[in-house]
Amino acid sequence: MKSRHVTLRHWIESNFDPSARLHINQYLPDFMIRRLFEELPGGFTVSKDEFAATMLDIGFCGRQTRNLDWVFNISDAEYKKVLRRLR
Repeated sequence: MKSRHVTLRHWIESNFDPSARLHINQYLPDFMIRRLFEELPGGFTVSKDEFAATMLDIGFCGRQTRNLDWVFNISDAEYKKVLRRLR
């Protein structure tokens, strides 16, 4: 059985590419991306810290905002593609 970290990492790597966007996308906070994962069949609740650590480990650039959300260099196109698959 795969661990939580491996499952989350696989999902991120399958859906997002850290080289697709050079600059941080301040309009996509971590909770919006985590929600996509959590709503999947087989998805599970992921903490902000767990998600951020996995994203940074994969190679995404990220930073915390003033309200302590994380933002990363995720392209709008990739986010919308994943969102469409959930509908």
